Amino acid sequence: FRIYTPSPTKNMTRMLASIVLLAGAATGLGSQVDQGRVMVDGAPYFPLGTYVHNLTVENWDYLAAAGYNHVLTYTNGHTEVWYNTSGFDTTQVFLDAAAARNMRVILSLKDFYNATKHPGIKAVVSDTVDRFKNHTALLGWYLNDEYRSSELPLLKQMYQLVKGIDPDHITYAVEDSEQLGVLADFYGTADVFGVDPYPWKNVTETTTLASEVVALQGVEEAFGNKTDVAVCTVAQAFSWTVGCTPEREWACAATFPPEPVLLAMSVLEPVLGSVGLVHYSFDQWTGHGGATHVSAGELAKRKAAVTTVMRQMKALADSVFLPRSHRLALSATDPNVKASQFSSASAADGSTILIVNAQNKATTVVISVPDSTHWVGALRNWSVSLEPWEVLRQDEAATRQ
Repeated sequence: FRIYTPSPTKNMTRMLASIVLLAGAATGLGSQVDQGRVMVDGAPYFPLGTYVHNLTVENWDYLAAAGYNHVLTYTNGHTEVWYNTSGFDTTQVFLDAAAARNMRVILSLKDFYNATKHPGIKAVVSDTVDRFKNHTALLGWYLNDEYRSSELPLLKQMYQLVKGIDPDHITYAVEDSEQLGVLADFYGTADVFGVDPYPWKNVTETTTLASEVVALQGVEEAFGNKTDVAVCTVAQAFSWTVGCTPEREWACAATFPPEPVLLAMSVLEPVLGSVGLVHYSFDQWTGHGGATHVSAGELAKRKAAVTTVMRQMKALADSVFLPRSHRLALSATDPNVKASQFSSASAADGSTILIVNAQNKATTVVISVPDSTHWVGALRNWSVSLEPWEVLRQDEAATRQ
């Protein structure tokens, strides 16, 4: 970290520059949404997760040490998706491994209810939820991965089925940017919603994170006024080379996001309203179960970048997001710069401002802090210079004007 002191009462900490979440448990235990804020067993919880398939002991140990507190598994601990109850033993082992490391799991049901291929699958969904709903490692259920609005009747049916069996854990849904215009129609199909914009292609083609900004603002617009819904978006931690085909030549030249960009994309999520973070995906920076075309040296570079970013996100979660009760969006004179103030309910705890320069060029901007906040008058409008992809953190001392 580089430290800059603009005044005796202010410190700026610059990070090397550059979920989902929870709903409706009547008991206060399990996972729930409280005024758009994530709660687990009645306490604030900031999910820091990643998509996985199955995991080895070494994988589990790495994720816990890196700062992740949950995983979202496509296959519930199996090597591939399963559609019957024969996989219960493997899923039990997977959940037990998470619990041993004080981590949690979002189990996937989103592949289970394709009625054309699996006409009896409704019973398997019921059996799966009933079997694992009381496991201490369970965070929630994954119900929707980019289903189209034409499938809303099915999604509503599955949501009601799952919540009828397990009202004490969240359900999670993720849509792509093509669904932004109809996202509000998905209300009542999950407790937590996210989008997965994946803006990074390579250093030549990606000059801003504008598509991520649009997606984050879109999901916030759709659900930000719903007290029983939380928003958690997905940050890109992969290279688009996985989609390299003759029809998608641009993907063949794609790269993994550099560390400064990965940090900017990750911090941009809470700055624009997300109450958690999910990286997609673990296989892409470890080679576990995928990314077999990537060299060992490149995988090591990716893993180092993700690990560094995750430790910074964990530090933010512990010191900024969890203790805070209120986020206030701030304005910047450069549209590619986004900022928010995170304030504590306790006057003694002060506040934190996070600023993200979501572009590949340096800029100097004026950040405007509304008069309704408690920041001292001299900094109601203040100028700050940012390097490309830079993330800046400014903490206010507990003393106020």
